[in-house]
Parts: sequence; structure tokens; C-alpha cells
Amino acid sequence: MAFFPIIFMPGLMGDFMKYLPMTVIVVLGSSLLVALAINPVFCGYFLNVSPRQQRRITEGGGGFARLQNWYTRLLQFATAHALASTLVITAVVILGIAAFALFGREPLFFPDLDPERARITVEAPQGTPLRYTDEAVLEVEELVRSTPSSLDSYASIAGSDGSNAESHRGRVDVTFVPFNERSIRGRDAVRAIGRRLGTVTGALVSIEEADEGPPTGNDISYEVRGTDYEVLGEISAQILSILQRYPEFRTSDTDYEPGRPEYAVRIDRGRAAFHDVTTANIANTVRSAINGATVGTFRHNQDEYDIVVRYQESERDSAVALRNVMVVSNDGVRVALSSVAEIEPQSATGVIKRRNMSRAVSVWADFDAGITNRAAITREIESRVDAIRTELPRGYAIGSGEGADIRDESTEFLLQAFVVAIFLIFIVLLAQFNSLADPFIILFGVFLSLGGVMWGFAFARLEFVIIMSGIGCIALAGVAVNNCIVLVDYTHKLIANGVPWRQAVIEAGRTRLRPVILTALTTVLALVPMALGISLDIRLLQIQFSSESAEWWRAFAWTMLYGLSFATVSTLVAVPSMLSLKYGWKERHAARTAARHAARAGTP
Repeated sequence: MAFFPIIFMPGLMGDFMKYLPMTVIVVLGSSLLVALAINPVFCGYFLNVSPRQQRRITEGGGGFARLQNWYTRLLQFATAHALASTLVITAVVILGIAAFALFGREPLFFPDLDPERARITVEAPQGTPLRYTDEAVLEVEELVRSTPSSLDSYASIAGSDGSNAESHRGRVDVTFVPFNERSIRGRDAVRAIGRRLGTVTGALVSIEEADEGPPTGNDISYEVRGTDYEVLGEISAQILSILQRYPEFRTSDTDYEPGRPEYAVRIDRGRAAFHDVTTANIANTVRSAINGATVGTFRHNQDEYDIVVRYQESERDSAVALRNVMVVSNDGVRVALSSVAEIEPQSATGVIKRRNMSRAVSVWADFDAGITNRAAITREIESRVDAIRTELPRGYAIGSGEGADIRDESTEFLLQAFVVAIFLIFIVLLAQFNSLADPFIILFGVFLSLGGVMWGFAFARLEFVIIMSGIGCIALAGVAVNNCIVLVDYTHKLIANGVPWRQAVIEAGRTRLRPVILTALTTVLALVPMALGISLDIRLLQIQFSSESAEWWRAFAWTMLYGLSFATVSTLVAVPSMLSLKYGWKERHAARTAARHAARAGTP
């Protein structure tokens, strides 16, 4: 039930994370089938033990017997002071939450992994000829080759950003060797290459790490919306200047592109009519001169190639030559283009993005790894951006960018999924125990597990990763209640068999101590390799002590480990104490009810 809501996580993050709950649900369903149908058969066939062995299994060995006796004395004291015990445990959990708020590290949205790839972007001024862009890309390639790094390969392209053909753009994609073979971390290599890119002249060159996993957006992101693209560029430049003041950012940029230079051919229809030249003829002549015209095909073996005729490069790149292009009139007379049209230089916008039917420009920045004061920097930047908001022209606004939207959506869903998981568990417990008090006692174990998570992350100084640790907290909601169910259910059985409730509460804790400890211990031990980053390479059949997959799941494992360990220990005291409060209140209520009935019966 706890994992079921995670399947419906929205967006790309949900497409990436939904396989975890689906796998867990299938595995738990299979284990339930094995426990109900197969294990009883195996136990009945193989588990033939003597009475002495049965007594040893029930009572335990010498070490466990001493632990059991000590726990019984603790339980007698705790149930005798049930209210105080419950309040003390609650206070410890609240102190854990406060300790995390005061001493814990700032949360991260997603694990900060060592990059496997990096992308270097070369952007020259608009209208830069392709040959100059190619020279800058070749210079970047040389810097990549000469910089010490765990380089595996690189690929470059000039005259395109990977999607659109633009002569002033180029790109170099760098790939590092696998994680375990790196002598230099990918992030260190990116920094080293980035420091040397400043020597490239004639173009703006930047490097950024490729995202690993689902897209999580940028750490800081704003979106400027309005009508005039030039005004949007001015506002985005103000925000970008604020971001560039902070050395804690490894990259900061905007998608605003200044207008590229171009020539506009404006046809004078009067002069064109005088020379008997149509607008279509003028357009076709200019297009053929610059882009070329297909005049035939050339066949070589079984392949055909177009034959394209156009002006030489020196003529295509000259405004003077463009003005002298000859256009043939309907009478066959050759007329210069300057006689029928005006050729004027102008600036044109290449790309305009829209959001909610408004033009938008994005500005973003990403923190470098290891920055511990992210929240303080974010608040400081937000206050400065708020100052810009107060001076915006009418019709313009600064809102959150894509990164903030992704984080808000995923965080809000995890909170909703946690509430839904608690509700589903509560419904199942309500149907099982036919009581309102018992489900609340059992769900108190979830509260205890969250306290353990907070204590663990606060004192271990680990980063609380919102996605992975959040899923771990939801998983704890389903795991932490198991021990509580065992204690409550066995207490009910003892009371149904005629055992007084005070004795039943203590006897249930004493008898179920072994399965509670073993259940928690096996789960915790299974999580230790994941928490420490130990994994098995199936391909090489080698044990690895650090890997990319281990970095993904480390926060999830520590969340489960801290929460389950604390919840197990505290549950063994808290649940019997709360059961004592419940049965004590019922006993007093029954006594008062009986006294009232007796008083009514004695009244003449």
C-alpha cells in the first residue's frame, strides 16, 4: 500500500521512478505467496525438532535470555508509567526533527553524481561565417585533448547547436571513461577544462555537465515573460548579472539571443513594374544566387546527386555583389537588383520561446558540488530579483523557471503520496482490527521512523536528497508498521485467551521480541551494502566499493536504515505503553460506567 501511490508520480520524474514501486509491489506479492503457500509446507516437512529444541527456540539462548529479561524489566517500568514513557519518546522524535533543522545539511533535490559526459558550447557573434566558428571549435578540441582528464572520446560539430543549422554555433561533446576506471573525477575534469576555455577568443565558450538520470532542471531558474523581445533581453541580462556575481555557481546562462545581422530585400513594386519584373522572379533570382538552384542530377553507379548552381562564396558574402545581381525581366532584359529593390541591413530574432501565450526568456544557474549554503544564496538572489520586479514595465513579469516547477511538482507529489499511503494503511488496519485506537497506535511507528531519519541525517551530516530520501520515507510507512502490527495483534490474542491486559501487554512484548529484532536486523543488514556503496558487477563478477548506481541509492538506503533502526527500538517501548494507556482508559471507563449503573440500580 505504501508504494502504490508512487506509481502515479507525474512528469518525466515519474516515468523514471515508477519502476521502483512496481518492482517492490511484485516482489512483495511474490513473497506473500511464498509465505502463505510454500513455507508452511517446507516447515511441516523439514522442521522436525525435539521438545528441548522447541524450548530453546522459544526461550532463546543465554545471551538472548538475558536481553529478554532486561527488556521485560524495562517494559514493566514503561507500562507502569505509560503516559510519561509515550511523552518522552514523542519528545525525542520532536528533538530529532529540531536537530535536523538546526544541524542538518541543506536538502538536495536529486543526487549530485559525478558526470559521465560534458558538453562544450561555442557561440560566436550572430552572422559569423562557418569557417571562423570551425576554427574556434578546433581550438576547443585541442584544449580537451591537452587537459589531463579521464577522457574516453569526444565528438564535435561546427555550424550547428545539435538541432538547428546556425553558422555561429558549435559544440563539443566529451565522454569520460566508466566510473571505476577514472583516475580523475569527471567533475574535476570539467572544472579543469572550463578554466582553460577562457583562452579561446572570438566566441563565448562554456562547458556544462550532462544531466544524469531524469531532467531535474537548474538549481536557480527564472523566466521573464512579456511582449517585446528586446525588453525581455534587457531584464534577463539584469538577472544574469546578479547570478554571475556568485562564485558558487559552476554555470549561469540565459537563452536570450540577440538579433542576428541580415539583409532585407525590399522590392519597389513601382520600379519593378516599370522594368516589367515580377516579384516572384526577383525572389527566385535572389534565392538561386545565395542558396543555389538545382539544375539537374548526376548519376554515379546507382546513386544520384543533385547539381546545384549558385554564386561563388565571395559574391554571396558581399552586399555590393548582391546589389549587382541581374534579374531577367519578362522582355528578356537584364536589370540590376538595385534598380528594382532596396537592400537594407537589419537585425532579426532567431528564436522566440513562448509560455502561456507570452514571449519568455529563461535565466538559470547551477551550484557547484559541495556548496553548503545554497538556501542562503537562493534567498539573497530572490531578494535582489524582487527589487527588479518592482521596476518592471507594465505587461512584464518574472516567474519561476522550469527547474523550480519540476522540483515543486515532484516535492508536492511526494508529500501527497505519503499522506495517501498513510490513509491506505489506516483503512487496511481499520478493517483488520475493527478499532479506531489500534490503527493510530500502529501508525505511531511511522512517526517514530521519521524521527530516526531526522536524527541520523542530523548527526551523520548526510545530505537529505528529496527524491530518494522522500521515497525512502514513504517506504518506511509500510515497513515500520509491521513490528507494531505484530505486537498489537499478539496482545489481542492473549487478552482473547483470558490473560489480564497488564500481563498480556508485557508478555506480547517479551514473546515477540525475537521476531521484531530479527525482522529489523535482516532488513538493516541488507541495506548496509547499499548505504556503503558496495555492489556486485555482474558483467565482471567483481565486488565494487563505489559505482554510479551506488551514488543513486545511497540516500535511500540511509533513510531506511536510520528510520527502521530507531523505529524498531522505540516501538518495543512505545507500542506497549500506548496499549497500556488504551486498556487503562477502557478499564476506568468501564468502572465508571458500572458505578453509574449500580448507582441507578440502588436508587428507589
